[in-house]
Amino acid sequence: MRALPYMPMYFSEIFADVRMNWLTTEEQGVFLILLGRMWSNENELPNDDDLIAKLMNMSKRKWLGLKEKYLKLKLLHDDFSYLRNNRLTRTYEESRIKSNRFKEMAEAKWAKAKEKQSSKPSAFGPFGEE
Repeated sequence: MRALPYMPMYFSEIFADVRMNWLTTEEQGVFLILLGRMWSNENELPNDDDLIAKLMNMSKRKWLGLKEKYLKLKLLHDDFSYLRNNRLTRTYEESRIKSNRFKEMAEAKWAKAKEKQSSKPSAFGPFGEE
């Protein structure tokens, strides 16, 4: 499945989370960029420190320090293969369901319009073009 086209951001929830108060401004910014990278990668990032450090444009040492802090604060969780964020996972799933529902509604609308169009009588009579 391809990534969803937009990521809803609930800043009131993000900044109301007391764990964010334990982060510096830089750490908060990196965390928000990391969430965006996860979203663009279907809600997860491989648990590959070299790759993530490169994606975040920082040294591996700096990334490992941030990762440790995010894991300790439970802003990220590590399921061995991937890094994820619980809130982002819920939002991604809700958005995916909503996107699929709108896609199905649009397909039904266009199928109905096509059916209606094909049932109209021809301007040339019942035998079509002459």
